[in-house]
Amino acid sequence: MEWGNEMKRRTWQLIVTIAVMLVLPFSIGSAQEFEDPIDEPVEEYEQEYDEGAVLPVLATLAEYGSLDTFLELIKEAGLLEELKGDGPVTVFVPDDSAFAQLPPVQLEKLMSERQYLKEVLSRHIIAGCRVEFGDEPETLTVRAINGDLINIEVTEESVKVERAWIIDEQVECSNGLVHVINAVLLPVKGSRKG
Repeated sequence: MEWGNEMKRRTWQLIVTIAVMLVLPFSIGSAQEFEDPIDEPVEEYEQEYDEGAVLPVLATLAEYGSLDTFLELIKEAGLLEELKGDGPVTVFVPDDSAFAQLPPVQLEKLMSERQYLKEVLSRHIIAGCRVEFGDEPETLTVRAINGDLINIEVTEESVKVERAWIIDEQVECSNGLVHVINAVLLPVKGSRKG
């Protein structure tokens, strides 16, 4: 019985992920309040790099394999520039399954309201520093590019960012770090200081 429920849950997550990837370009691109679709070139993740080279953030996201939803949404939100340049920049990146786990209402809001999409994704980007973790337990607070304070709890076994867990820590990039997380960092009350 539990196996059947797990299969149903995984099937639903797959359906939602596919739906996001298929519907997103149309729903975001057709919304009247949005500016023209973002057609800027993104050479930083489309160009070829030497084998074994440490890639910049955008190329790392493209090469990783399960971060396509975040990369597409970053383009749609107009945040590519935040991940370019010399850095350093730290990005907490929800994997594709994290977006698939969002409630349908939340997913629809992300896809239909560009300002909200930008606000949510901005919470995942920390500019001007490399947020690294040691082996010792600690609690950190960092400021995202939208001004929100993001709380991080480091234990000997894991790292928790807000309500998400890091599932792949400190992926090295030439202009910063990527931490892959298992949930989207949605805004919460009290996350920003006045």
